[in-house]
Amino acid sequence: MTKKLFTILGIVLGLALVVLFLAVGVYGVGQIHIPTGAMAPTIPPDSRLLTEARTSPQPGDIILFWHQESSGPVRYIKRLIAIGGQRVQIKGDCYVYVDGQRLWDDAFNHPNHPNPQRQCYSQAGEMFSEEWLVPQGKFFVLGDNTNSSLDSRYFSFIDEKDYIGKPWFMLSPRFGPMNGYFGSAR
Repeated sequence: MTKKLFTILGIVLGLALVVLFLAVGVYGVGQIHIPTGAMAPTIPPDSRLLTEARTSPQPGDIILFWHQESSGPVRYIKRLIAIGGQRVQIKGDCYVYVDGQRLWDDAFNHPNHPNPQRQCYSQAGEMFSEEWLVPQGKFFVLGDNTNSSLDSRYFSFIDEKDYIGKPWFMLSPRFGPMNGYFGSAR
């Protein structure tokens, strides 16, 4: 009986490995580590995520992309706010507008956010207003952690070709599917 059980267990394990390799090859599934809090509280510091590469990103999705730094390319994770042809504006009222439509507070906040009033994307006061027209083939991204995120406000647009993929499952510190915001799948 024990020999038969080990044989069945070996077959099941072998099939699971085949499915895993197919998923990596076909869907571009991979695991990444997020060391910083730039996307907190949606993605806490020191998170581990599963990602998929063969997807088309939509505004509101959390995306992975390559960002060129002096030391070489670095993988970043941010929220896609706008794509080529869209106009982004951050006004002194602390809201972000895309094509003149305000993105509402709950679109920025994780349901468990400790402060339902998100912090401003600008500390420049009521007179502050900045606007960007996203060129074709480019993305405008922002971090969910408004005060601790190096994003398009600082390094401008990212190229579509630098898009890596989207996270879809958190392994730690929480375990479960990733939640989307801005109208992306929850």
